[in-house]
Amino acid sequence: NVELADSLEKERTSLLEELSSSGLDDLESGREWMTLVEELFALGDLETARDASKMLLMGQTPRGEHAGYMAANLKMRFVLLAALTGGGGDEVIELIYSLQERDLLRGMPPDWHKPIELAEAMYEAGADFATLNNRKGAARLFSEALAHDPAHVLARNNLGYSSLEDGPITPEIIEMIEAVEVDARRLGASLPEVLDTVGWLRYMQNRLEDDDRGAGALSLLAESITLQEEGDPIVLDHLGDAAWKAGRPEEAARAWSAAHARLADPTFRGQQMRNFNLLQGGLWQFRVVDSASMYDREYGSLLEKVADKLAAI
Repeated sequence: NVELADSLEKERTSLLEELSSSGLDDLESGREWMTLVEELFALGDLETARDASKMLLMGQTPRGEHAGYMAANLKMRFVLLAALTGGGGDEVIELIYSLQERDLLRGMPPDWHKPIELAEAMYEAGADFATLNNRKGAARLFSEALAHDPAHVLARNNLGYSSLEDGPITPEIIEMIEAVEVDARRLGASLPEVLDTVGWLRYMQNRLEDDDRGAGALSLLAESITLQEEGDPIVLDHLGDAAWKAGRPEEAARAWSAAHARLADPTFRGQQMRNFNLLQGGLWQFRVVDSASMYDREYGSLLEKVADKLAAI
């Protein structure tokens, strides 16, 4: 019954608007609103939960000593729900600008006391979109972060890596990836992640060995691994692919075997699961997906792929 559904939709929106305009300035009321969002999410109505997260922040300006707390938590909920409902990032950008104009822009909920720069707020939201596998929205938010801080290392790196995975790989993207390596080395910032991105670019360019133009995929990926406490299976898989393509099957087998050993180790899975639990329970303070599904999305198919490669050789 389309007419009934439309009527209920309007009634829902009207009720939320009425509630949000009633003045939720105290901490208890703010927490009740967050509970409302969580209950709507638990009921499976992600769209209403998303709208409720945003409505209070857009409908009025939270006041009082806990205004930053409410702004940080409701912004976080809206970002996550916008990512889960397939948002393209523009609605998050709109909210971030609105909060910044009213001096309510904060980072993750644990940092609600501290204001945050626009570029970092856009980057954090993009990273959350990427974690929840909304890659299109993540790319939009990383691009917006760079509009405010063109030198942001991780925003450039993540946007570049996303382009390598999804395309298109333009000359501008290649130039950005190459430039971010220079800055990462100079600043000592996020170098293992950047080297993996540059190494993967070199793999796609078939520049596997070092030459007079610079380092090739093999040395860049190997350097990335040496800078990590323990080799990341994704980077090890990339190194195996590059070694195989370069005609070094023994090196490829060693890299893929190392990746397989890491992925098959229950300790590795346990550590990653703890990281995902900490992200949701500590930084987000809102659990939206099962941590096991986050692990499977990141690493699940990789174990099978690496096992297939080892079996083939």
